Amino acid sequence: MQKASTEILVIGAGIAGLEAALESVRAGRKTMILTKGACASPAVLGFNAPVSEEDSVDRFCQDTKQGGWNLGNSELIETFARGAKAAVPHMEELGLSFEKQENGEYHLLKPLGCSVPRLMHHQNITGKASMALLEKALNQADVEIRQNCMALSLLKKEDRICGALCLDLAAMDPLLISCQAVCLCTGGAHLMEKSTYPLCQTADGFQLAYQAGAALVDMEFIQHEPCRAVWPRPLGISTTLLSKGGLLKNNQGERFVLKEYETEGAAPKDQLARIIAQEILAGKGSEHGGVYLDLTGLPPEEIIENHSLYYHRFMDAGIDLTKEIVEVGPAAHSIMGGVQIQKDASTCVPGLFAAGEVIGGLHGANRLGGNAGAETYVFGRIAGQSAAAFVQAHPANENVPDDMIAAFLPRENGKKAESFLPFIDEIRHILAKAMGPVRCEAHLIQALNRLAEIENACLPLGHDWKAQKARQEALNLCRTGLICCRAALSRKESRGVHFRSDYPMKDDENFGFAQVIAPNT
Repeated sequence: MQKASTEILVIGAGIAGLEAALESVRAGRKTMILTKGACASPAVLGFNAPVSEEDSVDRFCQDTKQGGWNLGNSELIETFARGAKAAVPHMEELGLSFEKQENGEYHLLKPLGCSVPRLMHHQNITGKASMALLEKALNQADVEIRQNCMALSLLKKEDRICGALCLDLAAMDPLLISCQAVCLCTGGAHLMEKSTYPLCQTADGFQLAYQAGAALVDMEFIQHEPCRAVWPRPLGISTTLLSKGGLLKNNQGERFVLKEYETEGAAPKDQLARIIAQEILAGKGSEHGGVYLDLTGLPPEEIIENHSLYYHRFMDAGIDLTKEIVEVGPAAHSIMGGVQIQKDASTCVPGLFAAGEVIGGLHGANRLGGNAGAETYVFGRIAGQSAAAFVQAHPANENVPDDMIAAFLPRENGKKAESFLPFIDEIRHILAKAMGPVRCEAHLIQALNRLAEIENACLPLGHDWKAQKARQEALNLCRTGLICCRAALSRKESRGVHFRSDYPMKDDENFGFAQVIAPNT
């Protein structure tokens, strides 16, 4: 077994992980980054920050709280809003240039759900540009980055994090990393088929935390991106174009969103996804199972220049957004829920910190556009600072005892990776049906029963480490799906991204609170 040691282990190399590592190493702590593969951060268009004269930290907090249907944690929201404002000069110091108007003020976009424009952006590649600058700073600080490695389990000694059992995916060999603190920055998950997330994101972070004893919160709330192209192939597009005048129509040419909102751009993401899904279920969808998005009435420069990322993405697929109508539909996107943290990014497990989309409690029942990007910058920095302070105050030099990892080693039972791989596709198909924009008790119970069967089939340890990877990914998806379905079944109301067709009304009296899933329940 390979062995390595560090003071702080950062799991995940998206913006949150890079920010955490940078803050940690700046505080003088030996830091290592572990990354499994692709992340969603390069697709970040920009991030919200209260920097204009018409905006403020208080207004940002109010928008975020209201956008989350009043379930978001107030302390997290205030910390988030202040941190988002501070992220602007922080990134500028690293060399990121934000777009500005001729008068020198920032050029801000207005995401869905925001009362004022507040989306900071560097062209349309803020995430990609930010990662390049953060990686440059980390390289100069000589931070070790272990690519193509998967964390299988977090290890504890006397209830405190002491290491992680990992798998080197290139060599298919186990890797034991001793550490004094972990920053969990693994992002979201490709929980459902046709999700917007990379296939390699298999809910690892949620289960690493949960199995280590951390609580999860708000797991029933999974936001669907309302307008993902369904034909000729899945392509993401920003809903900010709706606030610029984009139109949505059904197969009868009706602007169906206007039945509930003044314009398409006035509908929050949660309600827009629900409205589109209901229109498709009612038989009024497009030829390929979506609805029609019409951007041809917008000034061409709005698409070509201000949304160049999407313009070129569609042009590469043979579609000119300035001239052609496209078919779009909801696709599973952001997971509102995740690891429960305090405002310093700490969890209930000493030595375990979390940041980015793997956390829960910030967004409540719905996330405002532009807030997903912002949370990676804000809580990534906080997690790194807090982990460094924790190690400073609670030093520990003991290595992980060899007998501690015995329970995680594969045991021979004849199963190969092929025994587990089919479960991954099945789990995603099950969750797409049960946990879509419109849910009901019958589908949720059906999903729970089958997911429980899959979990039992995955419990015996695989024969080799290749099988261990497939088994662990199937287990992580399955167990996270079980938690999501149980939370959705328990919430017998409709709120935000959680819409129950059998309980279509909001019920503040009985469900005006965040549901916390305690560890090992």
